[in-house]
Amino acid sequence: MTLRDSAAMQVSIANCDTLSASNVPDPGPGHLGLVPRCGACMDTIFRHERVVALLSNEGSTSNGKRTRPFPFPQLGYPNTLVDGYRLCRHPACGICARSPECVPIHHDYYGWSVKGGSSLLRIMHICGLPRLQSLPPELVELIRQLSPHALFWRAISTISLASNVTIPPQPLLVFPLKDIETWKRGESVVRITEQTGRCRPMTRLTVDSEGIQKIDRLPATPKYRRGETVSRYAYIVERAEALSSVQAHLKDNLLRLMLPSSLPALRTWDTPAPPILDNCRLCSIHVHDSDESCALPAYHRLSNRCQKGAVWIYWPIARQDSVVALSIRGEFDILIRTRLIGNVVVGSRFRGAEAGLWLGGTGKCTLLYGEPREGENIPLIGGCCSAHAPFTARIQSIPRPEKDCRMHFSAAPIGMVSSAPVWYDEQNGFCRGILFEYENGELRAVGQCRLHVDPSKKYVRPSRLCFRTNIRVGHKVQGTRVVFESGESAHSHYDYSADDGWQCKALRGTLMFWFSNRCSLLCVEQT
Repeated sequence: MTLRDSAAMQVSIANCDTLSASNVPDPGPGHLGLVPRCGACMDTIFRHERVVALLSNEGSTSNGKRTRPFPFPQLGYPNTLVDGYRLCRHPACGICARSPECVPIHHDYYGWSVKGGSSLLRIMHICGLPRLQSLPPELVELIRQLSPHALFWRAISTISLASNVTIPPQPLLVFPLKDIETWKRGESVVRITEQTGRCRPMTRLTVDSEGIQKIDRLPATPKYRRGETVSRYAYIVERAEALSSVQAHLKDNLLRLMLPSSLPALRTWDTPAPPILDNCRLCSIHVHDSDESCALPAYHRLSNRCQKGAVWIYWPIARQDSVVALSIRGEFDILIRTRLIGNVVVGSRFRGAEAGLWLGGTGKCTLLYGEPREGENIPLIGGCCSAHAPFTARIQSIPRPEKDCRMHFSAAPIGMVSSAPVWYDEQNGFCRGILFEYENGELRAVGQCRLHVDPSKKYVRPSRLCFRTNIRVGHKVQGTRVVFESGESAHSHYDYSADDGWQCKALRGTLMFWFSNRCSLLCVEQT
């Protein structure tokens, strides 16, 4: 689960065909349920990288055997046999749930022998980087971000994991999770007493890149503080009684949870003090928390099929503005109410009438959403507000474009605009999206504003919007060319190969902007 306050957000909506059970091949052999994450270095496994799969024994307490090396498959149902198992990357496959657990490992360093604490320094010397260890962690992280998937960084993560493994292996210890008062990686479990258990009803698990780092029992639900989020850790915070059927398996200084079938997953958060959820119920969300932030990593986590049909929607929030309410209708129709702007509609199927499920109230509102599993949509989206009050909103039906009804819709007023960055399709020069920056500091976006992905041009103090829609054979929209002009003097559009078909509008009224993953269409309503 992720919390987000007033930060610009990028949403990817994919038009994906749902894989139904009727498409599943005959089960035949067992499956190897593969996830694109290496069990040694914890880095992403990309398609066609060579890996081996370590299969668990019957009790999932140790490695039973390994497969031969094979190229990592693409997302979807299995069609490749390896050592008698089908390689499967369908996220909700029932056959995988009945097959042995497995962990994919990059073949590059399978079988490495790591001895002693000096291995990290030694590998730095081998790579000609002996001074890297003396740099501040912040500089090391900046260097790593330039080549995050390089073998060097994967090797360091693998060595770090190996340093936690004990030789000879320790026996498996099993505890009910509700009976643990404290535990920290590398230390022994402290069991809770009956009296302490009544005084400490909450359990919090802290998770880092190597798994569960520690477990604590808390005297009360931690108080939620807006904006307190971290990227280094994830947290599970639940009442201990809700975890009564969960077991903790401790072996070789590492701990994992065994969940019953009645509890398929636990909520994980990016804050140690999450809010209490009252009512929560759209492929990916990326939060722009800095000027350099880019949504490409979230986009690359989508399957190839989803990427081809994905639409990017940018929702900017000015620093002096705040969200006061959210409303959801259907799979992807969102109404956002901010303090300065009022209601903003994002989606494609609003028909007016009352908005659907209101997630919010009065005061500042924080967006909550669940991080999706690979190949799946976001499982949960909700809101947490500082105060609650009933909300209703009557919104006008979204007008449909005549040329293509399978488009998403966005709109923005175009008066009192101080500047307007425009994003263009690099291949054909058509407009993808526009960000309007107003004189009072408000922000509104239309179309696909793909920050740091598509080329853009910023127009300062514009006075006119000029656009020309290209129509292909069959009356299908190809795209729209957009420029802004300043001043009141006459102008022409000969620089764009043809001056005919251009419309020039003074900046007043409302810009109506329809868009899909392939094209855009706009018009200006002036009353």
